[in-house]
Amino acid sequence: MEGYNSGSFQSQPDYQNPAGGQSCTGWNMTPNQRAVKDCGSSPCFLAGVILYSAALLIGLFQSVMGNGSVYVNMVEQAGMINSGIFSGMAIVLSLILMVPGILICAGMWMFYGSSRGEGVPTTSGLSLAKGGMVANMVVIIIGGALIVVILGIAVAGTRGADWHGYLHYYFGSRYIEGSEAAMGLLLVLVTLICLAVVGLAAVYLAKAIRTGNVVANICRTGWPDKKLSMFLIVMNFIVVGVNLLSILSGIGGLSRAVNPDLMPILQNALSVGATLCVTISILNLRSRLISGR
Repeated sequence: MEGYNSGSFQSQPDYQNPAGGQSCTGWNMTPNQRAVKDCGSSPCFLAGVILYSAALLIGLFQSVMGNGSVYVNMVEQAGMINSGIFSGMAIVLSLILMVPGILICAGMWMFYGSSRGEGVPTTSGLSLAKGGMVANMVVIIIGGALIVVILGIAVAGTRGADWHGYLHYYFGSRYIEGSEAAMGLLLVLVTLICLAVVGLAAVYLAKAIRTGNVVANICRTGWPDKKLSMFLIVMNFIVVGVNLLSILSGIGGLSRAVNPDLMPILQNALSVGATLCVTISILNLRSRLISGR
């Protein structure tokens, strides 16, 4: 297979591929399976799982205690519906949107625990994490479509809810209005930006799911059917860099904030650490698969 050195275990005539790879012990484990097991049980991957779990817990806390009040302020500014009802709806929606992250976190813990055990790691944790990624992809696509529709209604000047007040509150400055041509241009630009972001996020998640499939295939058969995606690795490092700039910007803005809130900055920092640790683990695994050791 191009890019991977499989000769190191092709010469093992006594190797048998048990169903699901569950009964392989250390002595008859292929080098590829050993690489997956070592990387999945490494301190670096464990650190990533712990940091991701901590960021998720902060996100859950923010969903219940923080986001509801933010949404209520927006609703009151726009004059839409009863703020108490909307607060409950916002909290429920925030918790629902956390479900994919919870699935991914649980899957990572299961994979780490399986890698620490005897034999080849099981694929149940990978399947759970991939399920969370698929759910994330669905949420992103639906969310992007809704944003485009809502902004389209707002720019078109649809009455009913005071969308102008909402946009003034959310963006903190006057947006383009009065000129139909300018509104149309704004809608086109926003639509293109949303489509680009949603498309990039979908490709990113597809590569992450593919990485999970490659690792699962190694656990089952001992063979990598595809290369681990460098796109995912590069994008993760880009995300880390962007988030670091966001953290520095957030820290710089604390002195000017009326009610400074460290929780979002802390959550972002934990997410950066988790992404970095998991990416390093994937990079190490890719290197070992290529070298065949």
